[in-house]
Formats: sequence, C-alpha cells, structure tokens
Amino acid sequence: MFSAEDIQELLRLLPPEEILQTDHHAHAKRPPPLLRSPSGNGLLTQTQVSEDFKRAVSEASHRMPIALLAEGLDVELQVVLQLVQDNPALALLSGNKSDIVPKSESCSIIDSLHKLVDTHVLSKTSFAQNNDVSLESIDHFIQAWVEEDVVSETDGHILSKNLEKALKESISNHLEEARKESVSVELSPSNLLGEPPVWLITRQLEQMLEIGNPLLDLFYIDKSTSTVHCILKELIVRKVNDEVGRLASGETPYLDLKQFAKDHHWYFASWTDARDHLSPHPVQLHDSIAVSQIWISNIINENLHTLMTIGCVDMTSPVGATLPSACQIAIIDEVEEHLIQAYEQKMTSPDSSHSLALYRVGDFLITPALHTAECAFLLQEVKKHASSEWNNDQEKEPKFQMSDFVTRIPKERSLARTICLENKHGIASSLEGDFTSQITDLETETDYKFTLFWVDRVLSRVPCYVEGLNAVEDQKLRDQLSDLLSAYVSKELLPDIITKSRSSGFARGKKTRKNIQKLESTIKSTPTVQELSISIDKFSKKQGIPEADSAGLAHSKESLVEDMVRKMQKYSDGPLLFLTLVIILRAKHRPGVVYATGKFAPKLLKLLKSTLSAGQYETLEKYKDQAKAGSLRAQDKEDMKKMAAACKGNEEEHV
Repeated sequence: MFSAEDIQELLRLLPPEEILQTDHHAHAKRPPPLLRSPSGNGLLTQTQVSEDFKRAVSEASHRMPIALLAEGLDVELQVVLQLVQDNPALALLSGNKSDIVPKSESCSIIDSLHKLVDTHVLSKTSFAQNNDVSLESIDHFIQAWVEEDVVSETDGHILSKNLEKALKESISNHLEEARKESVSVELSPSNLLGEPPVWLITRQLEQMLEIGNPLLDLFYIDKSTSTVHCILKELIVRKVNDEVGRLASGETPYLDLKQFAKDHHWYFASWTDARDHLSPHPVQLHDSIAVSQIWISNIINENLHTLMTIGCVDMTSPVGATLPSACQIAIIDEVEEHLIQAYEQKMTSPDSSHSLALYRVGDFLITPALHTAECAFLLQEVKKHASSEWNNDQEKEPKFQMSDFVTRIPKERSLARTICLENKHGIASSLEGDFTSQITDLETETDYKFTLFWVDRVLSRVPCYVEGLNAVEDQKLRDQLSDLLSAYVSKELLPDIITKSRSSGFARGKKTRKNIQKLESTIKSTPTVQELSISIDKFSKKQGIPEADSAGLAHSKESLVEDMVRKMQKYSDGPLLFLTLVIILRAKHRPGVVYATGKFAPKLLKLLKSTLSAGQYETLEKYKDQAKAGSLRAQDKEDMKKMAAACKGNEEEHV
C-alpha cells in the first residue's frame, strides 16, 4: 500500500497535463487525468468532479461565488471556470465572472433571451448587463442558434429569423404604401416591428436592394441619426420640375443653384448639374445664380408703366430687395437699358410728337418732364434759400453753398435732393446763378427802400435845416444854432437813421453797408454843419441818390412845416407851442427851416420883428412871457395853433 506521502511524491513526478480535457480532445486517447486537490488530501477524477459540480449548481437556489464552489469541490479555481464553460446549460458566469449563476436562474435567463429575440432587435451587451451575466456565457447559446439558422447576429445585435423576416415585410409595406399614396416615408425604430436601430434599418434596405427589390428603385434613401428617410423619386422629380417651372414662368425670381442642388442632392450630383438642367429654360446665369428672364421682362414692363404714370422709377426696386447682391448690378443695368429703349420707342411712336431721353438720378430713372419740374422746384427753393440767407445775418455777404442748400430741401423731395448732390447737367451753376440773381434783386429792393428812407428822413430835413441856418442874420446866433444842428444831425438824426435802417433790413446791401460804415466814422467826431453837408452829399452820390433841386427843397420845406403844424395841434406844453410857432413863422418869411430848441425861441422872435406887424409881434411877445411864466391859457394855446395853421401853405412868402 502507498502512504499519502508516497502519492504526493508520485504526483510531483507525473508530467503536467491539461486539466479536464473536453470531448473534442478525446481523440488524443490520453488517459483521464487525475486532479490533485488543492488541500493535498488526494486525487480527484474528472468524472467525480464533473458530477459534483453538476449536482451543486442544480441544487443551488442562488448565485455562488466561484471561489467558494472551488473550495467545496476541493479543486483549483480554473477547474470550476472550465466546468462552467463546458456546461452552459447548467450554469452561467456573472457579469464580473466572480459568481456562478445556478441552473434555475440560468435557464430562466436563456428562456428570456429566446423569447426576446422573437420580438426585439436585442443588443447582446445590453442583455448581458441587464441580467448581470458575462457575454461569453450567453454567446454559446447565440452561436448555436445562429448555426441552426434560428437567429441572425449583426454588429453585436441579435434577432430571430422570424422577426427579421417580419421587419423586412414591415419595411416593404411602408414603402408600398408610400408608393401608392405618392408620398415619402420615414422609417424609424418607433414605427417598425422590433424597434430596430437606424443602422439595422439601413442594412435591411441595402439587402433588399442587393436582391433586386423593385420598390427600392423608386426611392432615394437618406439616413439621419434618428430615422431613415425614403424619398419617393417621383416626388423629387416633381418638386424639381415645379421649382424650375416657377423660375421659368417668373413666379420665382431666381434660384441659388448651389442651394438648389443641396436641397435635391439625390437628384443633382453638383450645382453644375443643376445649371445644365436649366439650360433649355429662359433663365440668365450669373455664376451659381439663375435669374428668371420672364421675371426680368415683367419688371421692365412694370417699371415702364410706373415711369409713364408718375414720371420716375426706382431702378433698385424690386431688384435690390429680391436678388442676391452678386447679380444685382448686372440685372439693374439690363433693366435700365431695356427700359430706356422701350420708353424711346413709346415716345417716338406716331402718337408722340417728340422724343426725349430719360435722366438717371441716383437710383431713379426719371422722365424729362419730371426732371424739368424738379429743377423748377429747385430754382424756386434756391430763391427762398437766398432770401433766408439774406435775412439771417445782416453783416454777412450771402454766398451759395450747395451743402447748405441741400439741407433745406424737404426729405420727401428725394429726387430734387439727389439732382443737387449729383450735380449733373450744370444744375449747380444754374442754382448758384439764380441764388446770385435773387440776392441782387433783394439788394436792389433794399437799396431802393433805403433810398426812400434816406430821402424821407435825411434829405428832406437836413438841407432845409442848413438853408434855414444860413438865413439867420445874427452871426452869433447862427454859430450857436450851427453847433446845435451839428450835434443833432451827427449824434441823433444820422445814428437813429442808421440803426433803423439796419433793423429794418434797409442797410443789408453790400454797397449800402460799406457806405454807412464810412459815414459812421465821419460823424464820430461831431463835424461842422458844412462838413456834415459834404459827407451827406458824398454818401448820397455813392448810393446813387440825386440831390434835391429847388423844387424838391421847396416840397421838403412844405412837408416839414405841415408836419410841425400837425404835431402842434397835439401839443399842450406852452414853451413847446411857442417855439414851434416861432419856427413856423420864421419858415414862412425866410428860406429853409431853422432847427432850434426852446432857449433860442426869444432870439428867433426878435429876428421876426421886421417881418411881422406890430400887433402880431406884440401878441407873440405876450405869448413868450406867458409861456415862460407858465401862464398860457387854453384859449391862448388854441390861438397859437390857429396862427401856425394859417401859415400852412405860405412858407415861401419870405423876403
């Protein structure tokens, strides 16, 4: 008999053998191997270990750790793994390969797998993960089913042959229904039996195409991430023809052939194919843009109607708002050329008596009549502009500036504004000429008004005052009155006249402004009456104002006296009444009109003594004393006014 130590020594001397050979290695005719137990307590035969393993997994009610089962069988861990692999019908490995799935659970899992492949396209990996078994464990069954032609396997997915057949029938039914109804169809996991993934739907279609299914010849196939589009070729052709038809008829202005080819990529390999497809149709090609010739013709006709109706047409509308920028200029030029030709033909027809060319103004094409009207409007506006500039700054010489003029043109008169900005056909020169002409007219008008004002306020007074001064017999008194007149004219009369002329716009003219400035510098130093007379005469000559003749002086004197008589009727102040009466009486008997203040009234009265009756003089002496004393009665004042009125019209009765 051998002892345990002898047996162990023999095992060490035995050559290494493969543990538990499977049946397909039986032809090696090696004797059944003996398995050494890890505990070292003896040898185990393959048969015994296999029977113990089958009994353990058949009787187990829950999963067992592989290490625990190996320990119970007193074999190496690798032996248990090999037993699981050799007996897939009895047990499966868990997903992490650390547990044994017992027979009861394994059968349930395999049965579930068998049922699922009849109704779903199943991912092997997902099924293994969902059931927490290793993929290798279930692959044994799957491979057997594939060999038996019960299941199809593709890219890690399985489905029964029955389901695969039903899927193809479902796809065919969808395609057939789409063909009958002349529509496209979308094949997606949600509307097909078994919820097949998109890639599998595509593969099924490819297989149907390979076997020559006639339905597939009727569709274009386009795959996305979530669905497979089956587009009926008939629809594509119809849609292409519809779009081309709308383009050819002018309903569609243009087609972007690159986008057109992209939208119908099943029909056109490139945009150049789309271009070639359009060659028989009435279109213009501008690189990859096809423009309808009918649409262009319609635009020409519409624009011609607009032109004949309102006299102008915007050449950028609707081209600019419709066509791509790349072809706008060429189309606009073509439309303009044909529009000009059509207009000229219409205007030179037997019904027309003349032929006129159109004007291009900015983006607008306008008729000669409208161009004339717009230019007439501008010429009227430039006159208003000239008047405005004339009145704005009295010291500034108005000059025509196109930029300033354009800003005052109303926004709604865009044509007129553009005509100015483009400055064609000499419009700027015409506007400047009319501006200058208007300024000249305004200057002439204001110079005339100034002349009237100057004659009325200066020439009708100063010469009379000078003549009256020169007629004063008393030298001393004459000198005093001369100083008074000089101060009045240089400090009051002329400055007041100049101020009022400027405020009234009478001094706006260039010549008048210049002459007034010189006159102002002359009167600053209070010149003598003689110097003032000379300056006034020079000023009048420069202004083109003729000096008054004797008849004119007589008329001026008459007007002055009448004015004093009229004003005297309103006076109530005694000294003022007396002074005015003395001046009027003096004017009646002597040349001119004396300019004097109240203090000179007594002296002027003495000069009248020789020309008045004793009674008149005595009465005036009485009025003088009463005026000085402030004791004039109302009746006295009325008598003084009547005495002055009696002199009216008799001023020239002087010696």
